[in-house]
Amino acid sequence: MRTHLSVLALAATLIAAGSAIAEDIDLFLEQPEGSADVPNVLFMLDNSANWGSTLGDYRKKDILHQALAEVVLDPVTIGAMNAGIMTYTPNSSGGMISSAVGPIDSAKQAEFAEKILLPQQWETGIAVAEGEYVIPSLSSGFNGHIYQIASVGESPITGSSEPGWPTDGTSFTDDNEVTYTDLGQLVDVDKTIIDTDIAAIPKSSSAPYALSLHEAYLYYAGSAPLHGIEDGNDYDTTALDGSVYASPSATSCARNFVILIGNGSPDNGENKEAENELTDLDGKLQSDPIGLTPSNYEANWADEYARFMRSADVSSKDDKQGITTFVIDVVDPDEVKTKPDKAERSFLKSIANQGGGRYFQAKSVEEVKVAILEILREIAAVNSAFASTTLPVSVNVRGTNLNQVYMGVFRPDDLALPYWVGNLKLYKLALDPDTESLYLADKNGDPAESPTTGFIVSDAVSYWTSPSTFWDFHLEYDDSDSPDGEIVEKGAVAQNLRDPTSSPADRKLYTCIGCGTGDALSDAGSIFADTNTAITQAALGAADATERNNIINWVRGFDLQNENSNGDATTARPSIHGDVLHSRPAVINYNRNDPADEEDIIAFYGANDGIFRAVYGGKDGETKDGDEIWGFIPEEFFPKLKTLYDNGPAITADGGAKPYFADGNIGVYQDTGGDGVIHTGDKVHLFISMRRGGRLIYALDVSNPVDPKLLWKRDNNDTGWGELGQTWSEPKVSTLNIGGTPTTVLIMGAGYDAAFDDALPRSGAATMGRGILVVDASNGEVIWQAGAEPAGAAHNETVTGMTYPIPSNVTVIDRNRDGFDDRVYVGDTGGQVWKLDISDSVTSNWTVNRLASIADHSVASGDRKFLYAPDVVYADGYDAILIGSGDREHPLDTTVENRFYMFKDTLPDVDWTAITEAEMYNATANLIQEGDTDAETSLLSAARGWFIKLEDPGEKVVTSAVTLSGSTFFNTNAPNSSSDEEVQNSCVSGLGRARNYIVNFEDATATTNLDGVAGLTKSDRSNKVVGGGFPPSPVPVIVEIDGKKYQAVVSGTKVLTPPNVQLERREPVYWYRPGTD
Repeated sequence: MRTHLSVLALAATLIAAGSAIAEDIDLFLEQPEGSADVPNVLFMLDNSANWGSTLGDYRKKDILHQALAEVVLDPVTIGAMNAGIMTYTPNSSGGMISSAVGPIDSAKQAEFAEKILLPQQWETGIAVAEGEYVIPSLSSGFNGHIYQIASVGESPITGSSEPGWPTDGTSFTDDNEVTYTDLGQLVDVDKTIIDTDIAAIPKSSSAPYALSLHEAYLYYAGSAPLHGIEDGNDYDTTALDGSVYASPSATSCARNFVILIGNGSPDNGENKEAENELTDLDGKLQSDPIGLTPSNYEANWADEYARFMRSADVSSKDDKQGITTFVIDVVDPDEVKTKPDKAERSFLKSIANQGGGRYFQAKSVEEVKVAILEILREIAAVNSAFASTTLPVSVNVRGTNLNQVYMGVFRPDDLALPYWVGNLKLYKLALDPDTESLYLADKNGDPAESPTTGFIVSDAVSYWTSPSTFWDFHLEYDDSDSPDGEIVEKGAVAQNLRDPTSSPADRKLYTCIGCGTGDALSDAGSIFADTNTAITQAALGAADATERNNIINWVRGFDLQNENSNGDATTARPSIHGDVLHSRPAVINYNRNDPADEEDIIAFYGANDGIFRAVYGGKDGETKDGDEIWGFIPEEFFPKLKTLYDNGPAITADGGAKPYFADGNIGVYQDTGGDGVIHTGDKVHLFISMRRGGRLIYALDVSNPVDPKLLWKRDNNDTGWGELGQTWSEPKVSTLNIGGTPTTVLIMGAGYDAAFDDALPRSGAATMGRGILVVDASNGEVIWQAGAEPAGAAHNETVTGMTYPIPSNVTVIDRNRDGFDDRVYVGDTGGQVWKLDISDSVTSNWTVNRLASIADHSVASGDRKFLYAPDVVYADGYDAILIGSGDREHPLDTTVENRFYMFKDTLPDVDWTAITEAEMYNATANLIQEGDTDAETSLLSAARGWFIKLEDPGEKVVTSAVTLSGSTFFNTNAPNSSSDEEVQNSCVSGLGRARNYIVNFEDATATTNLDGVAGLTKSDRSNKVVGGGFPPSPVPVIVEIDGKKYQAVVSGTKVLTPPNVQLERREPVYWYRPGTD
């Protein structure tokens, strides 16, 4: 659909399926099934007179053309893409298509060689067969080169010619009196023949950047040329279809790119015409021109054109296919000293920033080549389509039994670059009086969920969001933050961070370099600012002191890269809040107000901008609501901050990785003295896991939420922590009877082994994460540890078979309800479920049993993993352990056949042997509900549990489960296929096929009519989640509306109501079946 302005597609362009990086973000980086549209790349070569100047030992144009030749003429390097060349017209009126965008086959390479390759200065001993070429070396010199003759208008060198293609290099002379092209054709000394061969690259007197970008847009859009055919036969006639351009993207899902290779100032003579053309395209904003520092070239419209092209739609296909612009500035940065030189850099950088690409500087053949290769790698990492127009909600938490729904959100970068924007938003639950059911509502009480996209409806207004004019620079957004709707970075916490009445310099950002237990993060030595000399250039990986300061100040939020186009680096950047991808906020009601109410709320959470935040929660409308109180940047994060600042390299299997920080869940300890109010002397401690952010745990004392202190930190180098992998498992706070003393501990899996579990298929053995830790919450000492090779704890329990990592959260229960937890259940990545009995006051008497083992590692289809905590339900004669298998880290895999299981843990334990699938009832066909009920029920009764086969190819459980009133809720995702309706005939890759399941915990039958057809059948077990993605783990909520309590399960924007709600029997962790103890 071709439009000049389009609504933002809230999703990412995607890495090709063959380049999967073995993380769950592959879902947002996938190639649509059946999509064969490769990227379109238009090289815009600056052929202005300035290119005759030297850079080092060589002329800039020689550096450019050799580097481009070495890349483009290498079929391995260039990969699968369509490419073409644009140059400036000889009269500098704009751009022209010198070589139409097309596949890089042998014919196109020959064409490129004729356009860009420096012919050889043949030397004795070089034998070249007909049809071959050899890329020249700059060291061989340039006298007599054909490109030199063409570009500077010199007369061709005359001399003798030979009729054939010699194979003996001795026939060539050093001064090129006999000259051959690299296309296997003899170049006669006749001037006409030479001109014909090289006329595609004429000399241009100046650099019309803006009008050339305008011509590139017209070409991609299939519109009539403006200046591109004014100069006779210099343009490629195949770029035309009659009187209009033959667009390479008119009916394609391909992504479109311009790589502008420039080196100097623009032609200001084009400014007025360029402004008028942009205005006619509705591309000029009221706030234009974009501010630049220095401002010498602020009046040129090239960066505004790049912004417009990024948002334009140049395809008739559904969804948006815009044009992304990269810039390579051929310049020696050491020579950028004068104000005009600096202004040129600022101008070219703005073109890249506004065009959605990246800016590179290069001063040699090798650096130009590296820059081109990096851009091509990023382009190759991006497929031909936007993903679904929805986003998954990464987290969803109810605020301490209050009617507050906190959502961490994110948007993947549309070039697969490492920095993703995010936000934390607050909504509430409201009651539909007609159905007596709950729904997600915005602060005005209006429905917040879009039934079309599955995400937030466009006119919804989250709490903490207010009107503004901040986005007046953004072509795709309305000016105001309100309504924030589906736009991730609008409103909420991110808006408050950009408050124009304050400065990023005012933020309370802390670190912790060499600090100890009890040290306040606000101490002078822990301030995260460029004045803190403890934050060294080396620690940040900065090239020099200037870059060190820039990294620090960018993290603080200063707009050093002119994202908002106003040229003011002292204001807050639009991307000030990074993605909240996996971290689940800890929402704490300090309840200190008098009288106590629900507005003394603090939300703590991590984002992948390197900052762990505390923000004021609540929804009473106070001015502080949604404000950041402080942010914490551990020193272990320092080396990764430069990647965010550079926003590169792109995320690919063979290139850059997405940096993660405090991306895990948070354990919370609250000592309120039994009154629910946090008084002076009461304690609130946070235990922060990192997921892929690292092999460490930070414990913070936030008893005073505005004055955080370090409690302790541990990593895999500390005693007892050597087995620690990536800390995926939430440190679960528990109270145990140890030696007759109530002891607060943390119970957690030992972590994730990325080297082992990211491989597909896996091979070898895991080397970390293989165990379970019980830790003294007050000091981080390991009290007890189980595993294959435990060491360093006060008690080490060696467990045969515990050889797979345990990244899952654990489920801890107080089975006899005496105030002390006595059982732990957890799964591992080897398809095993473990049960710990920790009821004895003597830790050496604690026992570990393998409850179940359901994987078959001898076949790929049986390599099942458990990545999420089980739910536990007390039933007649057994505890039901409910858990689903699925490798979320390989969302595109369709090999493994996953299941959802209910294991019966019979009581008491007597000579336990692990449950296998062969001993379980196969409930997939739902025969208890749709077949011979009595016979099937009898089979189930004799079995050691039941399982459901997930029947969609590649379907996997991607959440934990929760049981309410006998109904168990869990969610799945399966990769798209070309037969999916939302993928066909569009450029939407989709985020996979997601489903919400609701089944009876005892027998797997349907409990809720989901298909709208009378009677409960197998099809009522699940329904499709609009928009796909990873639905968040279901969260049970109890809210009071108009004096009446309501219970539901919230998963993302979905609010699900279980049948036969038994409010009085529900407890926070597990559901008690009526009639049982």
